[in-house]
Amino acid sequence: MPLLPIQRLVSHTATVIGASDRETAFSQLLSGTVPNVVKLGKLYDENNAIARLFNEGPTFLPGPDPHIVKYAAANQDNCRQGYAAQSHPINLDLSNNFLIVLIVYSAAELHSRVDIADLDSLNLLHSSPQPMNRKRKSIPIFSSLNADNHSRSQCLRSYTVPVVFDEAWAGLDVKFVFSFELADERAVLPEGFAFIAEIYQSIPL
Repeated sequence: MPLLPIQRLVSHTATVIGASDRETAFSQLLSGTVPNVVKLGKLYDENNAIARLFNEGPTFLPGPDPHIVKYAAANQDNCRQGYAAQSHPINLDLSNNFLIVLIVYSAAELHSRVDIADLDSLNLLHSSPQPMNRKRKSIPIFSSLNADNHSRSQCLRSYTVPVVFDEAWAGLDVKFVFSFELADERAVLPEGFAFIAEIYQSIPL
């Protein structure tokens, strides 16, 4: 089935929540905390080899360039920085599947994660056979913890995440939640990080 681009989310001072750890950033995002990161620079630069890798990717919907961002209150003595951002609401009016292309830039190794949340309950959805657990804050549809086993030294990582929905979710308003944390608590993130998340929906022929 063909893929239709529907949303493009990038790291930006208007989109990203920073906190002392990923779980806190995630919870603050869902509770409506305003973005609080600072811009350290722009990833797109015609003289930047990493930026060219981004630009050589698939063309997508127009949008702002990704900012290299960092949590403004990060304490270098306690570097368990965490970040979170979310897509615009998506109504699952069709039982179509989605594909997420996530590209992350960071000089330090980051652990990336993608969740899906039901906007009505702000609880995280997941597919069967796992039972629904309303008390559990975070159930991912993707985590890079295992995906990065062979690419720990790379500054630029790209993930392709297929998302298959349960047909029982048709009609729900949802959003994708992207969150990040340093993989090594002893590491630092002095130069910040950047990401692009492209969301595609499969369209039946």
